[in-house]
Amino acid sequence: MERPTPLRRESVPTEDEVRALIAGAGAQPFRDLLTALWETGCRPHEVITLEADRVDLDATFRLVLNKTRGKTGARDRRVPINDRVAEISRRLCTQWPTGPIFRSRDGNPWTRHAITWRFKRLRDGLGLSAGLTSYGLRHLFGKASLKAGNTSSETAALMRYRDARMVDRPYGHWDDQDEIVRKAARRVRPGEATPPGGPDHQER
Repeated sequence: MERPTPLRRESVPTEDEVRALIAGAGAQPFRDLLTALWETGCRPHEVITLEADRVDLDATFRLVLNKTRGKTGARDRRVPINDRVAEISRRLCTQWPTGPIFRSRDGNPWTRHAITWRFKRLRDGLGLSAGLTSYGLRHLFGKASLKAGNTSSETAALMRYRDARMVDRPYGHWDDQDEIVRKAARRVRPGEATPPGGPDHQER
């Protein structure tokens, strides 16, 4: 039987939706988890399995379990973190020196099922889009990286993909973002306000 080609993810949350989700998340533990997912672009399991002994706050990075460790033999991969995530990590490492540092209000490590349920409850309660999922935050990170001017290769390195093709297919679609296209055009032809043959061009 021929395997069908996966459909491209079309529903991507906006940054405003993520801010609304974090603001409405209630308890601090889930806000910490949401912030870590949003600010690092990590896969959900990379965050919920993170332990204190794999966090290097002085060098501002974290070692998370490598998704492909069975194939590559590399157990961990480095994830750079910003000041906000470093502060959260520092606080949680002190609170939970052994075992996963991201835990629910009851002190239990987060599970995929618990995260999915919390996302759905918050989405329904706040009237947010179905694209607002734990993986949707990773998808938004990839889009934001490209929008900020990072190349596909740089974004792939940040998100720890094998190559740029794994970024271009799911994240590199800009047909709905005119400003991105205009900036790209100006980098190619910086002195031209409108492309040759545009609306102001007339046949001589």
